[in-house]
Amino acid sequence: MVTGDFDKDGNVDVAVLDATTGYVEVQFGDGSGGFRSPVVNFTITTSNSQYRGIAVGDLDGDGKAELVFAAGNSVQVYDWQNNGSFTKTHTIDLTASTIVATKVAVGDLTAAGSQDIVVGDNFGDVGIVWIPNDGMGTFGTPVAYAASGVSTYSRIVAMDVDGDGLADVAFVNSKIPQATASVLLNKGDGTLVAEASYGTTALAGFRPNAIAVADVDGDHFPDLVVTGYVHDAATLNNTFYLSVNLNNGGNGTFGDGKAFGFTANGGKNISANVVEAADLNGDGLAEIITPVEVPGTISVNGFDGFIVTRWTGAGANLAIEGQDNVLSDFISYGSVAVGDLNGDTQNDVLIGTSSTIFGSTQHSQFALFLNSTPTLPTGRKVEFAQTTLSVTEGEALDVSVVRGSDSTGQVVVYFTVGGSAVQAGSKVKNSDYSITDPPQQSQAVVFAAGEYQKNIHIVASAAKSSESAQTIVLTLQNPIGDAEPIDAANLPPKATAIVTI
Repeated sequence: MVTGDFDKDGNVDVAVLDATTGYVEVQFGDGSGGFRSPVVNFTITTSNSQYRGIAVGDLDGDGKAELVFAAGNSVQVYDWQNNGSFTKTHTIDLTASTIVATKVAVGDLTAAGSQDIVVGDNFGDVGIVWIPNDGMGTFGTPVAYAASGVSTYSRIVAMDVDGDGLADVAFVNSKIPQATASVLLNKGDGTLVAEASYGTTALAGFRPNAIAVADVDGDHFPDLVVTGYVHDAATLNNTFYLSVNLNNGGNGTFGDGKAFGFTANGGKNISANVVEAADLNGDGLAEIITPVEVPGTISVNGFDGFIVTRWTGAGANLAIEGQDNVLSDFISYGSVAVGDLNGDTQNDVLIGTSSTIFGSTQHSQFALFLNSTPTLPTGRKVEFAQTTLSVTEGEALDVSVVRGSDSTGQVVVYFTVGGSAVQAGSKVKNSDYSITDPPQQSQAVVFAAGEYQKNIHIVASAAKSSESAQTIVLTLQNPIGDAEPIDAANLPPKATAIVTI
């Protein structure tokens, strides 16, 4: 599954590929989190009916994203036409490369502003093929590079990992005993260097499934994020893990993998075959998005969907930031993608599933989760996510308090209501509303290490005693702990929030 603006209307669209059948379904975004009619579909044909890959990029410089497919012994490019359909504009023959193209990526490998194509083979030792592009949609001779073997589940990634402005190539090798994350650096002369491999974890028998590349620790250099599992031959259980290989300061190398185990269901028998990493809260750091499920069930301790984790730089190194449920009848979470589907500048999350056939109609299903995460402040500030809010009589409202990504330790902050100090766990009442902090807190709003959002819960009475609107003024007090002080004599703009009932 990929996102991009295929019809050049300024809205993000979604394309889903069923890798088994070649069925492609495209839904065009309406810019507000929905999709407009009609849904467009077509089927790609390949030399190998079981393995296909999808990528997206503007290959001819017209400002419109094309769909690129790995299709066995060829790469196929499809472009949206004004007649309401996609047309295959290019078929690039890979027969001479002896590759069975199963994965594909798009990136600028020449720093010429053009989007080149890279394909991967998880069958043989050819591994990676680079297809140069002149920026106008004319492709050069494919160049093959030896690689140890691209994981069946994994996409390959074309992204600059060493800061030279040239896209490099990353993938995971799930073959035992290698089980590595691998990188082919771009030499800058139109060629790639030999594969460099990095251990994904110190766990014996760890087998990586998929890779994402993004800056998770805030040093401005992309890191390698891998999902995979350890198989227990005695119990036949698979225990799933995330692994992060941190970039060594942009010098083209990476450190050893640091593992993080899934806690749901003890991590056992959880399917986690794909992974994505992207900034979900505007702090400049990428969160890690992992769809999970337990085969044959609809929940993992009441949860079956995707987990969002973020780098903390301490302890276990990764901390679960949030989770969302996918519809219980969705199976085989085969893809994950991000994009701003509703125009609020925040990345939303899409989880793709296996295609299903209803009668004679095929549907490539996905679930869209619109992102409501507040944008975090800069540095070590603590502030309200929104400063003007409203709540209807008889309903409740969460007023979010957020802190900057540079504030990583514990923070305690009190707030006042109309000049009267309120401590978490206590309750302020009048005839029109009551305010409590989340019940698990005591004495104050407390940010634990790795937490960046807390809520103040307001409950409006069903019938107000006063006829006029009730205004609640919340003001943050000076925080205690790892946070920037708040000057009570010169309050910053977001230290106060006003709620109207």
